Amino acid sequence: MTSGHYRDVQARLGVRPGVRVWVGGHNLEAKRAVASFLTGTVRAPDGPWDLAFITPEAPDEADYFLGKLAGRLPPGAKAWVVRAAGPDNAGDDAVRLSETFVAQLVSIHL
Repeated sequence: MTSGHYRDVQARLGVRPGVRVWVGGHNLEAKRAVASFLTGTVRAPDGPWDLAFITPEAPDEADYFLGKLAGRLPPGAKAWVVRAAGPDNAGDDAVRLSETFVAQLVSIHL
């Protein structure tokens, strides 16, 4: 991956120095893909967070974590669900992290 692509992915995800980030879920390979883009962020154990990345093994796991995060992400925060790359998650709000994974922006503020 080129440094230009790396910076572009970081910008699209909202990753910048000092941003408070939470990463959770049971897909360890997806967690590693996310972690590779989090240089300079603060991996804060407690909220509020500016960015959240959910790396589920199953769809119900994503729903569970989104419910838990709802009260801990302030307005303007972004939540991303990281899934295996495929045609069903290739929309405008998707960011390709690697050949294997894509991050999809989700809304939890209703």
